[in-house]
Amino acid sequence: MNSSFIEDSILRLNSKNPHKISSITKIVISLNYKFNVVKPIYILQLIFGRKPLILKSKKSIANFNLREGMYSSYKITIRGKLIDEFLNLMQSILFVRLSLHQSKHKFKINNNSATLAVPDVSIFPQIESEMDKINSRVGLQVTYVFSTNKRNEITSIISNNNIL
Repeated sequence: MNSSFIEDSILRLNSKNPHKISSITKIVISLNYKFNVVKPIYILQLIFGRKPLILKSKKSIANFNLREGMYSSYKITIRGKLIDEFLNLMQSILFVRLSLHQSKHKFKINNNSATLAVPDVSIFPQIESEMDKINSRVGLQVTYVFSTNKRNEITSIISNNNIL
């Protein structure tokens, strides 16, 4: 975190201790895709440069054609200095492209997290050249996890980092 953000947060939230300033602890990117194992792994490796954690379904759900033990979700957790790099990518490129794709993107604030639904991975610049290999539309969920569960502190972090 930079010093201007800390000073602004101290003034805005009337905090006396700069070590108790709320921040983003981690960012979790998840992709739900059950038909093919290789495609989501390939997509996430292209975008983020790391191999995702593969999650299997715990039980069968007939309405979703999901069976127990099938691969259903893939996720990557970003922590530390990589958070700043990801936030810079989101601010500089992705929010401009998201606003072009849809007028209002879906953003939901929970107890200590906020989730952004990205409707299509084609907005990422790393994947534009490989779109011929990905023939279907695949979406992501980007979850920002905060060190606080106070809604006013979360909205102040979101506005200071230009996440919305």
